[in-house]
Amino acid sequence: MPNTIFKKSNTGSTTYTAGDGLNLTGTEFSTDLKANSGLVHDSNELSMDLGASGITGTLALSDGGTGATTASAARNALGLNETLSNITDNGTAAHFTNLKVKTTSGHAEPMVLFENSGGDCGLRIHGQGGESYLEISNDDDTSNSWGIGMDDDVDLSIGWGANNTINKEHQFIISHSGTTKISAGKATGTNTAAGHLDLQAGRGTGNEAGGSIRFYSHDAGSSGTSSGTLSVVATIDKDGNLSLDGAINPTDKSTSRTNLELVKGISNTNVLACNSNVEDDDFLRIDGTSVEGRSVSEMKSDLGIHSAADHTATSDGSSTGQIAAGTTFVTVTSTLSSHIIKLPTPVVGLVIDIFETSSVGYDLQAHDGGTTVSINGGSSMGAKSSIPASQHLRCTCVHAEKWLVRSTHTDGSDLAIDPAA
Repeated sequence: MPNTIFKKSNTGSTTYTAGDGLNLTGTEFSTDLKANSGLVHDSNELSMDLGASGITGTLALSDGGTGATTASAARNALGLNETLSNITDNGTAAHFTNLKVKTTSGHAEPMVLFENSGGDCGLRIHGQGGESYLEISNDDDTSNSWGIGMDDDVDLSIGWGANNTINKEHQFIISHSGTTKISAGKATGTNTAAGHLDLQAGRGTGNEAGGSIRFYSHDAGSSGTSSGTLSVVATIDKDGNLSLDGAINPTDKSTSRTNLELVKGISNTNVLACNSNVEDDDFLRIDGTSVEGRSVSEMKSDLGIHSAADHTATSDGSSTGQIAAGTTFVTVTSTLSSHIIKLPTPVVGLVIDIFETSSVGYDLQAHDGGTTVSINGGSSMGAKSSIPASQHLRCTCVHAEKWLVRSTHTDGSDLAIDPAA
């Protein structure tokens, strides 16, 4: 429709008047449009702008509108009642129901909220005769996603999968078939290892302890006669690794049992525990209620087995002057008769033979410098016994703080050894 509605062809005495919606300028008529009312001029033609802010009235439902001016009234007019209800396909294979909430990258995260401020609230996924599942993926490629769902009436599976299928090897199953159980996925194929089921408690912060993993059984009911049993099954793998087994069947219903504890000790059914004195290649010995490690020389000393060593007397008995534990025969060399050879820590019953080959002589001292451990009854700080040249000594530990020392000369004659002083 042109802007000019009527144009006079001659200028006689005719008078023109512009009615409602028209403008008259000289002899030319044009439309008189209300601002933002929906009517606009578009390329010299009259057009409608549905985005105008001043449109009055409402579009009836029968004309393609809602007949409402608010979102709530519009939902009511459409029969939605503030909820999506009964959204179904039209019964043909070519149609399906798909509710999608999506935002553009960089915008706020989409969220579907189910809320009931005064009662229960639920989400139900129901597949009749097929799988029911919730799929979680980080992108549009469903070949790498996690799924939560079930394909029967017994097992709920959680696991990694592809194309709406949870792989058996990467599966966590919660099952209720008379007995509720939690298990890892079952392997498929040939020679395929099954998945592990690892339970890990939380880590504490600062000086606080980490969380515990607890297994609970339950006492019998008020009229019951037996309590529940908490069992741990033992398995041995092909490499000989043993997994613990055991069972707890509490008979004292008045006592709460919340922890499966292994008792350390040396009694029947106890578990052996090592103390801090165990190192690689050690021999093991029971020390009280724990296991300690013993070196080769200590083991020989414990068993009274012969162990020979060469030692050189030093000015203070340290380094090569100290006889090591477990040594039973010592060959001594000395450069000064005032240099010292020290005996090891006393072990009752230990016998050490010492023979000097340097023909100089030396001083013999207890390992603690003579302070409390005596030689032939003599002890004091720095106490020692003077040993003449070329003597064969036999040192016998008769007490935790006593050594008895006898000497034999090269000709077989006995020689008295003075007490340490």
